Amino acid sequence: MAKKTELLAATSLYFMSHPNIGRIYCSAPTQNTTTAFAKRLYQMGMDVTKRLNICRPFVVRGYTIEAEVTAFLKIVCKDYKSSGRDPYYPSDWDLNLSATEWLLKVARIGSYQLSQADIPPLHELREQYLANGRYEMLRQLFEGKIGSDEEDVKNLLKKVIMEADAVCTIPRVAGEIVYSDFNEEQAKGTIMDVAGRMHQADALLL
Repeated sequence: MAKKTELLAATSLYFMSHPNIGRIYCSAPTQNTTTAFAKRLYQMGMDVTKRLNICRPFVVRGYTIEAEVTAFLKIVCKDYKSSGRDPYYPSDWDLNLSATEWLLKVARIGSYQLSQADIPPLHELREQYLANGRYEMLRQLFEGKIGSDEEDVKNLLKKVIMEADAVCTIPRVAGEIVYSDFNEEQAKGTIMDVAGRMHQADALLL
């Protein structure tokens, strides 16, 4: 299984470097297999880009937007109370490569920050976040001056996702608007890891 994932990750990188493809949508049948694929793709991409001295691939391990908003605000606002399901219980959500982690870097929350090796659109998004008056209340939120603003967080999370080189989700999440938008408007290829274990109905969502 690991060798197949390795091969698919390498194939994904080839697709991402191809001038007629570029961006891809990736999926696997379970949370664990999707996370494993996203991490392998990112790590392999890091290894390649270090050797070539180019920008690292921007991989998003996507979860439901509701879970991402809740997770982000729980990290930033210690007293935040979610009206929806807490993504930590059961623990389906993981910070690593999530849209939340990338937004923490864009907003430079705490020790989170972008690297010079990250793609230019992420740095441009950071400049938009700093300069756009729309996000003034959000900046104050991050400084602990006001309460939470879920809609602005959701808006920024969507912007982060739409800039990705590769988005990796379980099939069910692929039907959410932001992910289906990415799949229809940005992605030029689809990768399915452990496809033999995926239900046909799930595969049709991709």
